Amino acid sequence: MRSQFFHIPHFLAPELPVCRTAIWNQAITVIAGIGTRGAAPTQLNGPIDAKFDANGTLFVADTTNNRIQKYTNHSLTGTTLSNLTLSSPTAIYIKNTNLIYILDSGNYRVQQWTNTIVVTVAGGNGSGTTPNKIGQSYGLYVDNDDNIYISEHTNHRVTKWLKENRAAGIVVSHITSDQLLHICERAFANY
Repeated sequence: MRSQFFHIPHFLAPELPVCRTAIWNQAITVIAGIGTRGAAPTQLNGPIDAKFDANGTLFVADTTNNRIQKYTNHSLTGTTLSNLTLSSPTAIYIKNTNLIYILDSGNYRVQQWTNTIVVTVAGGNGSGTTPNKIGQSYGLYVDNDDNIYISEHTNHRVTKWLKENRAAGIVVSHITSDQLLHICERAFANY
């Protein structure tokens, strides 16, 4: 008989070693946004991703405001990266302080921002499943060779856009929702 409570198997969530006398620190430090949504320099609206560069500067994908905010020197006032026309940015990858990749999910593309110069480096051909298009996406990675990896949520795949060929992506991982359901059912069959 299965338990009525959901249990996560140990292989999916291994136990973390924690001291038995550990006490949770409930103090919080706000580093961006003031806790109310809005579009002012001190506010965020639906931020989805945040990354620090090597200098400790914080970049936030302020998704609902369609902007990337930059916070320097522990300031709660952000500045918007210039020359970007974004629609629902969902991910940021920082190569260095002056080279930032932005997953512009609503425009189905990746923008490369370099000191105010903006170039589309992947997608930009609308939503779709053909190799030159990307779907709604939330994850972005850039490897050491400047190849771009995009996790396409609505296309159930990960595509790789080669530095030498930005015209189309290559599917590197693909799984249908039925396949994912089957894998989950097998993983939890004994729990």
